[in-house]
Amino acid sequence: MPLYEAALHALAYAGVGLAILALGWFALDLITPGHLGKQIFVNNSASAAVIATAAQVGLAAIIAVAIYTNGPGMGRALAWTAAFGLIGVVFQVAGFFLLDLLTPGKLGSVVTAQGFHPAALLAASMHLAVAIIVCASIW
Repeated sequence: MPLYEAALHALAYAGVGLAILALGWFALDLITPGHLGKQIFVNNSASAAVIATAAQVGLAAIIAVAIYTNGPGMGRALAWTAAFGLIGVVFQVAGFFLLDLLTPGKLGSVVTAQGFHPAALLAASMHLAVAIIVCASIW
């Protein structure tokens, strides 16, 4: 494959990847009381930062595995990458709600807690666990 063609493929995959990461951020923002960015940058919520970081790293892993396993082609492979990324976003949100149902209190209040709440690690692990499961389903 010529360099220009490979570069175009990289740009397309990177564009899809960034779109999925942005969608994941907005999805987490929707299920977070208040604005997620405000929780992290204004209210200094370490809990929100830990959860958001895990969600983004998990989605990046899903995107990377989808790109790697679908080969260098465009079209169908790019669509598969987008589809698996969307699956990751949906299941990360579902995992967040499931964890909220299974644990006492409201997980949203953990995200908005000042400083750090230990339950943030549990929520972060749910995001990463979901990502690992989706990655395995792709392989």
